[in-house]
Amino acid sequence: MNFIIREYISILKEDGELDSLLADLLFEQGYTIKYKPEKGRQYGVDILAFKKEKQKVVEIRILTVKRDNITRSAWNGSVNAAKQSLEEILEVYLNKHLTQQEQKLPIRITLATNGVISQNLDLDWTSFKEKHSKDNIVIDFLGIDDITNQVKDDFLFDTLLDKENQALFRKTLAFMDLTDYQYHHYIQLLDALFDKAILRKRELQKLIRLIKLLLDLMFKWSDEVGNLKSAVTLSHITLLKTYNFLTKSNKLKLKYIQEEYFKIYSLSRLIAVDYYNKVNDHYFVEQSVQRYSKNHLEYGLRTWEELGLISILGHFELQQYWVYLQTKNKAGQEIFLRSLTDVNKSLTSFISKNSSLNYPLYDDHLIEFNLAMQFLRMYQKDDFCLNWIEKILISLHNQYRIKQLFPLFRPDYEKLVDIYFGKSKQKLESSMLLASILDWCVILDSEETYNKVVELVKLFDQKISIQTWYPTEDTVDICLAEGYCSKSGNVFSFKNIPSFKEYKNNIIELREKFVEAKEFKPYNLGMEVLHHIASFHHKQLPLPYLYHRFVK
Repeated sequence: MNFIIREYISILKEDGELDSLLADLLFEQGYTIKYKPEKGRQYGVDILAFKKEKQKVVEIRILTVKRDNITRSAWNGSVNAAKQSLEEILEVYLNKHLTQQEQKLPIRITLATNGVISQNLDLDWTSFKEKHSKDNIVIDFLGIDDITNQVKDDFLFDTLLDKENQALFRKTLAFMDLTDYQYHHYIQLLDALFDKAILRKRELQKLIRLIKLLLDLMFKWSDEVGNLKSAVTLSHITLLKTYNFLTKSNKLKLKYIQEEYFKIYSLSRLIAVDYYNKVNDHYFVEQSVQRYSKNHLEYGLRTWEELGLISILGHFELQQYWVYLQTKNKAGQEIFLRSLTDVNKSLTSFISKNSSLNYPLYDDHLIEFNLAMQFLRMYQKDDFCLNWIEKILISLHNQYRIKQLFPLFRPDYEKLVDIYFGKSKQKLESSMLLASILDWCVILDSEETYNKVVELVKLFDQKISIQTWYPTEDTVDICLAEGYCSKSGNVFSFKNIPSFKEYKNNIIELREKFVEAKEFKPYNLGMEVLHHIASFHHKQLPLPYLYHRFVK
């Protein structure tokens, strides 16, 4: 584990990564963080922390953080060099920003880096320390080996991660470059951690922070092995399993736990952004995903998965935009409005340039369809949405006419191949996809498109049962758990489609009758995107209220 932790620390950036880790370390060591890491420094200070005893400050800790080895140029080669930062702290910050009483306390000033001090600087460093050290001021160095050992000790790697759990984590890292890996080792690891969790405040905080650290480590590792998508999936697993554990143990209502969980949430969003930035150019190239697919069917399945990933990022950014809207932070609103615009362009381009997204192969593809439609509806892309629906209807008609193929109600790749190549015939069963398309015709207020669905259904001569699902009270506590819609809720089915007006009234009536989103904790915590992630990851139906609320 030492090697793994050391490698992780070595690739951290200075701003927002290494400094955040060091702040967490100080917290674990009993310090109160007064200045948290942020862009820019104040007279060389990256982190300011106090140690208290009986509510009184007894020690002051100041860190200036640098990346990589402290070479001669990094020591004294620019205004941001290590020596200049330390001198600013000693000559300006201590005198201007600490009270006279604080200046008399023990003060420890640390040069921290995820590297080492070059050997040819030993004399310079020793001379600097001797010159500036006083009775109450100590200057020291925190290098990569020191940080590695502190992370291992203070995050309780050996205590919380016993040999068996460490083996599971190493296996997770070892298989992360495989595109078909199901991450069962990591799932086992999380289950083991939660099974033996101590629910006292300090121990629970340490556990959640360890899980966040493990996710961050896997994030960096996935980038190194060239498979960032694995980090996206692992972030989904982490968010969902951690939420379910905290809900089951009745701890998510505690403010300090919400703060710790939000750190995992924020890291998951960052992972989604990183993945998007890496592959975004492909979204503007005609059928770009096809080159990574073995055949036409695999190309279709890959594009639907990618559609879900883009859409989830869109919902992450929507959530952030709403936060800044509620707090009236205009600078934040502008940042995320630009991000939303970028995601919208990518999503619409990806749909337009990949005709496979007009051909849903599984009924489950209603999940990705809904994710995309909800984002596009929020962005007021109604005309684009209707145009996409009409292309899907034409494709469903032609696919059934030519190959007798309709989206399979249960995913089965071998069965799909056999039907596609005429080796077997498909028995029409049920469709929730058609119900979802009908819903969106009503949401977009297009009776004309709605009637086209009615005409399509006539083609099947009442062989298909159209189904829709609604959550009930027993869904609330398991809303992010695996199989939540198969274990709870009610299913309604019909073969004869009612009129546009009647169907619209049915939606409004059912929306008012069944559990609304306000009953669900993720929605109340301002993390609506968790519902989308649960639907996408577990392949469960989306909560109807999240889009039925658009029906007026």
